[in-house]
Amino acid sequence: MDRPAQSPEEVRGAFRGAAGQLASGVALVITMAEGAPHAATASSGVVASADPPLLAVFVSVGNRMHGALGAEGAFTANLLRHDDHGLARRFANPARATGWAGFAGVDLIGRDASPPILTHAAAWFDCRLRQVVAMGDHACVVGEVVACGRDPDAAPLLYYRGRFHGLGPPVAPSPWSALDRSDLVADW
Repeated sequence: MDRPAQSPEEVRGAFRGAAGQLASGVALVITMAEGAPHAATASSGVVASADPPLLAVFVSVGNRMHGALGAEGAFTANLLRHDDHGLARRFANPARATGWAGFAGVDLIGRDASPPILTHAAAWFDCRLRQVVAMGDHACVVGEVVACGRDPDAAPLLYYRGRFHGLGPPVAPSPWSALDRSDLVADW
């Protein structure tokens, strides 16, 4: 089937809806600047490389997080659990409180001058800032993973078509050898 040619205006108009079809995990990205944490919700984190381990997240250019990320050279990416949509909304709100006040009621593992980690993250990545690349209205922030961990029983929060979702049941077994042994105990 031939696809009709689209003008640049038509592409921009259709892009948001088409991009909404890309389901993604939701992470809380945290960095430190001037002794206080700065955080933002990101729904566009990806593994950029396995060797060396690199994680990329995308943040809006010009927001507080974009400005704070380069200050200390480190960040954590905390993959949210399926029921953490309240945290996702909270840290996506530009009118939220800043610094430690913005984390009131959030369970964190504090780490001196390093960015904190969410106590109940589905997975977390402690990253040393490697590169920031401006890409239109967002910046690609690449971090080298220096430590990471996960809760193998936690299901991730997903973002799809403008809404938060949980992970549904598997649709097919995975033959991937990269899975941990605990991941292979599924009942197919």
